[in-house]
Amino acid sequence: MEILKEKYNKLLAREKKAELYFDNKDVKQSIKDTFMEEYLNIVRGLSKMSRTYKELTGKELSNEELLNGIK
Repeated sequence: MEILKEKYNKLLAREKKAELYFDNKDVKQSIKDTFMEEYLNIVRGLSKMSRTYKELTGKELSNEELLNGIK
């Protein structure tokens, strides 16, 4: 379970950095587009891990955990 929490939190940190990157008005959209597939992979990974968490614990992640990580 600790490994899942650690991986989720690390991937969530990457997702937050990617959001900042995509929100940056100084970066051209064509450059952002080249990273969109990787961003989608990150989001899919987070979704998969949240499902795995539910399978292991029997409960869903709270909104707080989804947005700020698992403690």
